[in-house]
Amino acid sequence: MKKMKIALIDDESDALQVLKRFIEISPDLELYSMTTDPLEFLEKLESKIPDVLITDIVMDKMNGIHLAEVIEKHKIPVILCSGYQEFCYDGFKVNAVDFIKKPANYSEFLKAIKKIMPLESPQVISTETKRPDYLTINENGSATLTIIKIDDIKYIQQDKNYAEIFTTKRKYLVLSSLTALVEKLPMDTFCRVHRSYVVNTSLIQSVKYDSMIINPDISIPISKNYSADLIQTLKNASLNGSSSDH
Repeated sequence: MKKMKIALIDDESDALQVLKRFIEISPDLELYSMTTDPLEFLEKLESKIPDVLITDIVMDKMNGIHLAEVIEKHKIPVILCSGYQEFCYDGFKVNAVDFIKKPANYSEFLKAIKKIMPLESPQVISTETKRPDYLTINENGSATLTIIKIDDIKYIQQDKNYAEIFTTKRKYLVLSSLTALVEKLPMDTFCRVHRSYVVNTSLIQSVKYDSMIINPDISIPISKNYSADLIQTLKNASLNGSSSDH
């Protein structure tokens, strides 16, 4: 399948790097161009048109809403990406496909892209059995079972003989190895990225070669031994899980 070419515009270089990384780990996507200057994008548009434009809204040289109006004649699907959610309504006026709130995370990025994918694109048929909704632990070695909703887990960190489970509500301490806990987690959502860390991949905001940021702004180290597993997990969660380009 032909890869979808995506153009990125944002006057913040860090925001561009996050979106660029999301494209790199998505097998059906390809970077068309990346710039901090909307006018530079318009110049390139005269010779070649991307499949999708993801643009910031508040920029010095040209507002992203105005830019969407200018390129409307080219019928390029536009995704707005901004920290200012109040601009959502303006996005509907220019027929934006979706709005991604900064800081962008991979899950929201994919949801927006999937709205543009052709209907005939191959779909992943999951052979996975229904994942458990809860994780049961004996907190602090007690005899009482504690139930943790899996979707609430942000990451798990090994600390000697104990594992610390960090959730949206609080931290739980359990006498267990990280390996034993990993076996109970759905690995389409969680990934071991270090001998001491497992993360909820839906919370990933950005990925570097040796670390990542998960929502809300938590830095997690990435070990070389597990980096390949991380990339594969993110690709499997991507558009159709295939890296072929026919």
